[in-house]
Amino acid sequence: MSNSALESLLHPPEAVVRFIRRLISEYRDYEGPERRAETRSCVVVTVTIQYLDDDYQPLNEPFATMTHNLSGGGIGLVHAEPIPCNSILVHLTLKSGETMNLIASVRHCTQKGDHFQIGARFVVKWDDSARGY
Repeated sequence: MSNSALESLLHPPEAVVRFIRRLISEYRDYEGPERRAETRSCVVVTVTIQYLDDDYQPLNEPFATMTHNLSGGGIGLVHAEPIPCNSILVHLTLKSGETMNLIASVRHCTQKGDHFQIGARFVVKWDDSARGY
């Protein structure tokens, strides 16, 4: 999938937004000021991510990291190391066990003391059958 095809997805598909809203409803709401189109919620949960190259092929084995917030349009992560690529595959799991894999475009990676805060925007649902994740 080309970068232009991913960038043309201005809003995440409704199925993605519904899944994220269900995940958010399982945790507590963010209480700070809101500047996003989709409401951001403070959700601290372990997720699995994988780095992707510019052709959206995996660069590494999946590994666990933590979220610090979620919205229907993106995710905030906390990690010990900077993200070395422009795109990541994010694997989300509801308490029920239902999962969704999403490609996210890394928007920023900022060092905060001994860790990094990463902001990424969801751009497309990952096709598990095509990629074998």
